[in-house]
Amino acid sequence: MLLGELLAGCSKLPRISSEAVEAYAVTTDRLINHVTEQLESHPNIRKLIGRNPLKLLHNNHRNHAAFISAVLKTNSHELLTRTIPWFYRSYHAKGISYDYFPVELVAWQIAIRECLDSSISNVDILAVYTWIVQHHEQMIQLSLSVATVFNLNGARKIIEIIKKDQKTRDSKVIVGGYAFNGMPQLWETMGADGYAAEAGSAVLMLNDWGGQWDTHKYISSAYGSSMNAWI
Repeated sequence: MLLGELLAGCSKLPRISSEAVEAYAVTTDRLINHVTEQLESHPNIRKLIGRNPLKLLHNNHRNHAAFISAVLKTNSHELLTRTIPWFYRSYHAKGISYDYFPVELVAWQIAIRECLDSSISNVDILAVYTWIVQHHEQMIQLSLSVATVFNLNGARKIIEIIKKDQKTRDSKVIVGGYAFNGMPQLWETMGADGYAAEAGSAVLMLNDWGGQWDTHKYISSAYGSSMNAWI
């Protein structure tokens, strides 16, 4: 099974240190600008992005940075493997060539080498990008049948706010949605109290915990036109 083989392979990727994660996060804007400039000056950029406007590049690169930041912070290489094919599928549906992805990924590697503080090892982060490039063809194959949606950073921030606020810190937080499907153990890295595949299961979980629950205090978080994660 192709997905199984990729999951087994990505499990061998190195864990990313907290210092490297922080370095990537604080340098995000510089990285995005660097990558965007490289792509805008690429001789075949129009062939790569089709009729899409050049401004789409900056948005795509910002989405990329947010996703990779989430992967690095959680050290969830499984999330990486399951989500990259969705990016391929989503962007290709907009008219972007599959050939765009290895060009973009190499641009990210160049930006990381030039923008990250040389005192912080970026070898492990570069290894993640190298792995994606090496499995470009497999990602294309998976993109034809696999769709995964995510938005972990937003959910994580909401959970942190809930847990830090004196009025809500004792609240139970259950996560769910496409971002967690297939990886139910991911909720533990988010600071949540549980995971449910759908709302009905969440209600059952609350009942198992006991006590009276005010359903009006449930919080949901929608990103874009689809529900990528809910808490």
